[in-house]
Amino acid sequence: MHVEPNHTRTIHQLPTDPDDGIASYQWTQTLGPPVTFSDPTSINPTFLTPPVNNGLETLIFRLTITDLGDLQSTDDITVTVTDNGIIGFPADVVTLQASTGENYGMKVDNGGAVTGLQTLDPSTIADSSNRPDDLPYGLIDLQAKTDITGGTMKVTIYLPSPTQAGYKWFKYSPTSGWYDFSGNAAFNADSTQATLTLTDGGAGDDDGIANGVIINSTGLGYTFSPISVSAGWNLISLPKQPANISTEDVLSSIAGKYESVWAYINGQWKSYDPEQPFFGDLTTMQAGIGYWIKMNEAADLVISGSRASSSDTLVLNEGWNLLGYWGSEVLYDSDDEPMVAFPPGTVNTQVSSVNEAFSTIDGFYTVLRSFDVTGAHTFDPDPFMAIFNDLHYVGPGYGYWIKLTESKSFHY
Repeated sequence: MHVEPNHTRTIHQLPTDPDDGIASYQWTQTLGPPVTFSDPTSINPTFLTPPVNNGLETLIFRLTITDLGDLQSTDDITVTVTDNGIIGFPADVVTLQASTGENYGMKVDNGGAVTGLQTLDPSTIADSSNRPDDLPYGLIDLQAKTDITGGTMKVTIYLPSPTQAGYKWFKYSPTSGWYDFSGNAAFNADSTQATLTLTDGGAGDDDGIANGVIINSTGLGYTFSPISVSAGWNLISLPKQPANISTEDVLSSIAGKYESVWAYINGQWKSYDPEQPFFGDLTTMQAGIGYWIKMNEAADLVISGSRASSSDTLVLNEGWNLLGYWGSEVLYDSDDEPMVAFPPGTVNTQVSSVNEAFSTIDGFYTVLRSFDVTGAHTFDPDPFMAIFNDLHYVGPGYGYWIKLTESKSFHY
C-alpha cells in the first residue's frame, strides 16, 4: 500500500475462521516511525501516517488473530509512505492541505496522540447559525487518544502566514453548533502558531464523554461585528466583501431604517432609494468603496461575507474618489485612541502619521477627508500643513474622500 504522509489511514483486513470463530484481534507495529492506532483490537483501526521528508518511510503492521479455540495466526501488512511535497514547516510537524488550498501543520505537544486528521470544508456543514464570516483554512477535523482517561492534551497548529487582527479560534460540534473557542487557543508572538488545549470529555471534545478519545473540529475564523450607524448622514465602507453584493441584500439588516445610499464611482454619483429601488443606479455594494448613507434612526449594519485582505488592490482615478477602508486594524496618529465606534474587537495601532496607510500612493494624493459623529475632518500629507490636520485615524467601517493627482493602483 502506497500513501502520502500525514493522512488518516484505515487498515482493512477480512480474516475468517470457519471452524471456531474469532475471539480477538491485536495489531502491533514491527517497523517504521511509531504510529498510534485508534483501537489496536479493532479489525479495521485508523492511524495517522507520520511525517516524511525528501523520501519515503516503510511501515509494517502485524495482525494477530486468536480464535475461540485459542489458536493464533498472524498477517503482516506493509505501508509505504511518500513525501507529500509540502515545505516550510518543521520536520516533525504533520502537514496537510486545507480545504481552501492553503498548507498548514499540526504537532502534538503532550498528553496524547492523534489517530485521525482530516480537512473539512465548512460549506458542507448545513448549520450556518453563528458560523464565522471567514474561515481562511477551513476546519481541522481531529481524532485523538489521551494518555489518561479524562486527560488533557495540547496540540499546536502551524499556520502558513501570521494571523490577521481580529481573527480567533472557533469550534463546531454537532451538539453545540458554532462557538468561540479562543479561550482554549493561545497564539505565539508572531501569530503563526496556535496551541489548542483539548480535554477528554470536556472543552474541545465533541463526544462529551471521558473515554480516552477526543473528537474535535476547529478552525481559525473571523466574525465581523456590526457597523454602528447614527441617525442622519454617515460615511461608511464595508471591510468585508459581501456574499451577495446587491444593495438591497447588503443593507437587509437595516431595512426600513435608512432613507438612501450614495456612492461616487468613476466620477459619477450613483444612488439607491429603498422606496423606489427600480429608479436607482447603485445596484451593488462592495468592499473598497465609500458610501454615504442617510439613516432615519441609529442601527447596527451587519455584513455577511468574506473579510477583505489589506493587499486587495483598487484603481483610483485622477481627482476625487470615495474610498472605503478595508485594512484589518485602526491606524491613528494622535496621542489618544480614537473616540468613535469601530466594530467590537478591532485592534488599534498607533502610527507616526495617517499617511502610513496610504504609502502605496504617497506623493500622488493631495488631501484626505472623513466624516464621523464628531463632524468632517481633513488630512493634508504636506508636512507644512500638518498643523492644520484634524483627521487622525483610518479604520474599518468608515469611508474617505481622497484626491489624486493621477490615476493609481492602491492597496493598504
